Amino acid sequence: LNSHDIVETINSNKWFCDETKDTVEYVHNHPEYGKSKEELDAAYGASDASTDLFISEYCEGSSNNKYLEIYNGTGADIDLANYQLWNYANGSTELNKYSVVQLEGIIKAGDVFVVSNSSAALQDILDNSDQNSSNAVNFNGDDAVALVKKNAEGGYDIVDLFGVIGVDPGKAWAIGDYLSVV
Repeated sequence: LNSHDIVETINSNKWFCDETKDTVEYVHNHPEYGKSKEELDAAYGASDASTDLFISEYCEGSSNNKYLEIYNGTGADIDLANYQLWNYANGSTELNKYSVVQLEGIIKAGDVFVVSNSSAALQDILDNSDQNSSNAVNFNGDDAVALVKKNAEGGYDIVDLFGVIGVDPGKAWAIGDYLSVV
């Protein structure tokens, strides 16, 4: 994580997930919100623009209160027609058709695209989503989720990955001293 990611992700987000409370809160409650790019550069290091999209937020609340946020730091608008989300549940290495979401629309440069579970009970999640699907957005905290892009041969390449395909970490993925879910 670097200052570019934090500035563009935090300051452009409208909300974030607090899975310990199973709520969605507005980003002004985030401890890094409002800090200048210079302050964040000093704390996290500067960065150039991204070369492709990446998963900038993974929220796994109770029941179907789940979403993924995808960030476009490339400097150009991107048509999502060549992108999909794939969910590898419980350490699986096999992908089935019910674990794929074909992304739709345009993600503007410097913006985020939110894909939520279509059965989310929290209306804030649904209201702030760009696309709803129950397919790949049905993870339970220990599933690997891949953002993939169609390549020139007609196959797909992984652009970003949350977790490890083929590994079941137990109840959650460890990220430093934190777990992906509580």
